[in-house]
Amino acid sequence: SLFHYGLDSLMLVEFMHAIEEEFGAVLPIESQSMTLAEIALKIGLVNKSSSINLEKERAEYPLSRGQQGLFFLQQLMPENPAYNISTAVRIRSKVDFELLKEAFQKIIDRHPTLRTSFFIKDAKPVQKIETNTQVGFEIIDAHFWTEAEFREKLNQEILMPFDLRKAPLLRVKIYSRSQEEQILLLVIHHIISDLWSLAILIGELASFYEAGLKKVEPKLSPQQLTYSDYIDWQEKQILGQEGEELWHYWKEKLSGELPTLNLPSDFPRGSVQSYLGASYSIEIDQVVTDKLKFLSRQHQTTLYTTLLSAFQILLKRYSGQDDLLIGSPVAGRSRAGLANLIGYFVNMLVIRVDLSTDLSFLHFLDINKKTVQEAFRHQHYPFELLVEKLQPTRTTALSPVFQAAFVMQQAPSFVPKEVVGFALGTPSSRIKLGELELESFPLEKQTSLFDLTFNIAEVSNRLIVEIQYNKELFTSRTASQIISNFKNLLESVAADSSKPISNLSIISSQEKAFLLQHSRKDFSGKQIVSREIERIARERGEKVAIECEGREMSYGQMNEMANKIGRYLKRRGVKRESIVGIQVGRREEMVVSMLGVMKAAGAYVAMEQDYPRQRIEKMVEESRMEYVIVEEGRREQVEWMGVEIIELMREE
Repeated sequence: SLFHYGLDSLMLVEFMHAIEEEFGAVLPIESQSMTLAEIALKIGLVNKSSSINLEKERAEYPLSRGQQGLFFLQQLMPENPAYNISTAVRIRSKVDFELLKEAFQKIIDRHPTLRTSFFIKDAKPVQKIETNTQVGFEIIDAHFWTEAEFREKLNQEILMPFDLRKAPLLRVKIYSRSQEEQILLLVIHHIISDLWSLAILIGELASFYEAGLKKVEPKLSPQQLTYSDYIDWQEKQILGQEGEELWHYWKEKLSGELPTLNLPSDFPRGSVQSYLGASYSIEIDQVVTDKLKFLSRQHQTTLYTTLLSAFQILLKRYSGQDDLLIGSPVAGRSRAGLANLIGYFVNMLVIRVDLSTDLSFLHFLDINKKTVQEAFRHQHYPFELLVEKLQPTRTTALSPVFQAAFVMQQAPSFVPKEVVGFALGTPSSRIKLGELELESFPLEKQTSLFDLTFNIAEVSNRLIVEIQYNKELFTSRTASQIISNFKNLLESVAADSSKPISNLSIISSQEKAFLLQHSRKDFSGKQIVSREIERIARERGEKVAIECEGREMSYGQMNEMANKIGRYLKRRGVKRESIVGIQVGRREEMVVSMLGVMKAAGAYVAMEQDYPRQRIEKMVEESRMEYVIVEEGRREQVEWMGVEIIELMREE
């Protein structure tokens, strides 16, 4: 089968393009598991009517389903830069800036999507191909800027929103810092581009620039299709029998209550999703990378699926949830004629996984392989339409359906593999494109579409893993810990993939030794928290202990209230090591309840009120909880827990 040759998902797409161009046959997406003999047979039998029909380019046409989603979000938050795609390079060779500008202009002239504007017409979003669109190309003298000033200017440019009504939705800035150092910054809106499109742009930039130097015409393959052809094909597919079959699959796969990912965060979630983010990256060495690639080939799957499986296990460890939904993008270019077009083709797949059984990693990988293959077979149903038809509970605080994403960055074969290093901003990544020699210039990521996104790329035979996170939920320290745990997990899988999932380690041997050493410390003579609070209450009872939402509570008041709760808990039967749940929200009552449980010699388990029921059930079961403290009037909402209920304000 094609697995034997090490084809990943992107190489499979390009293989399918080659078959379509050579034989006129459109292979099914599951071709990766077929043998060469089966593919040869399929070429002779496949129905060729599913190809896209070429139409004359139109000046105005509707948006694709993916574009509609982005347009809607941009209308809600016009100043939101979350969908700006930015990349920067240091130019290491001599450069003719006039020729470089001319090369960018020719790319815009060649690709209608780069000359497209978006607006509302007759109450519907429309895109229009503009004429005589000039590239936004500017050379900026940055010789006398400090490093801090330069970074600040870069960040301002990256975060500057686009007006979708004005083409081009692309900006090119050259920052001249010295005679030897020129930094090129490219910012483009996601509604007209994706990673594959950036690879096309980089490749054509080199072709046009080199052709300009030599005063010849570049050798570029003609474009067989237009983006409007793709939209027509997508609509025809959605409204036809194939669309019905795709919808039936996803409706069944995502039936029931959809779980919300609840990772332990450093800060409470706000009422509105801010998209403020940051990133942190690490490297997986070549030895571990090679072992993971060998494991993938041995078990007839891709490195993507192996890494995704590890990511899902990591999220289970952090959230305690067995039912997980992960978003993962696919290129969306299943037809050969779309391969050399710049545009927004990517579609988000939802991968749902059940981790309730403690299987071996290999067994879980086999199950997950089938799940991923099924999802890829049904990849052409637009995520935006899926959300519209599923109608999940919507909130401005969360992204719909999934809150974590997994991305395997891969470059098409027509550009150097090093381009993926540029996508992640890997320091010192270099490529030579004709006469242009470029080096990656890392940018500070300042947005995050989801709570957590893992971006992974293979660079120079090693894996680069980047975590992009919502910094209103997590600190940089927490993000670095999460990604370090992922690295340890991959090393554990590479060392012994036959282990049960629960036995795979997310901490290093050094961390384990450190924890064991410090767990043996002698704490005799140390004061416990509740006693220390009592001491402070005696000595400085009037001192403010808690501030919350404009309210204050002194140490004396806090200790007095905690004593009342502790005495009441004892009367209700709480004794040494009784497990007491606390679900009163993040207010002063939470702190006082914790102290009260300590004073009754019990142990507390803090629970958020918006945790999914499945997660709370797991916490109650695994902790062997006997009691739960709730706010006054919430008894009926928690009776299903099956534990003794203590209403805080009424019964304290």
